Amino acid sequence: MLTQVRDEQGNLLAFAKVMRDITARKENEEQLKEAVAAKSTLVREIHHRVKNNLQVIASLLSMQASYTQHPDVLAAFEEAGGRLRAIARIHERLYSSSELTEMEFSTYLQNLTREMVQVHTSTPDKIALEMETSEVVLHVEQAIPLGLIANELIGNSLKHGLRNGTGLLRIRFGYVPGSFEPSRGETMDDGWAMLEVGDAGPGLPPDFRSGPRFLDR
Repeated sequence: MLTQVRDEQGNLLAFAKVMRDITARKENEEQLKEAVAAKSTLVREIHHRVKNNLQVIASLLSMQASYTQHPDVLAAFEEAGGRLRAIARIHERLYSSSELTEMEFSTYLQNLTREMVQVHTSTPDKIALEMETSEVVLHVEQAIPLGLIANELIGNSLKHGLRNGTGLLRIRFGYVPGSFEPSRGETMDDGWAMLEVGDAGPGLPPDFRSGPRFLDR
């Protein structure tokens, strides 16, 4: 910091400069940056290892399923494997994300749907996909349960609603209109998102009652 030095009459006599040694502060900043980078690398590696381990477990379940012909046991293996793969895909997205704890869910949902159509139907080209999704960023604690819910709903549509291997599968996902008000200072974090899975199958029983399930972002 440069300061003027003047006499009693206000005449400029000299300049005084105060210097501080900030070496220690700079060293602390560098250490903090290195610690943050190391933590990010560790979290990224954890996501990668979790994804790989879940895929290995899903493969082991598939191998075990080859030793039985019992339909209930086969169905249990298939459901467990599907859930593991759904979670593994989320960790794969997190591994490739710069945030490490958040992911854009609509791209994941589209990829999940296409893969499930390939896996669960013998004639995937006869399933008409109608997907309307908007970009929604979710924390991992929201993404994992929603990924499992989507896995169950899409699987049920393919196995029951479209059990003949043909028909329409519709996926809609995005913010609920009017669920946040920018004029009041609210952001998309204050909004609600809604997932809708529908198919052109026989429909639900006449006595079935259900309301919309909202996800608080």
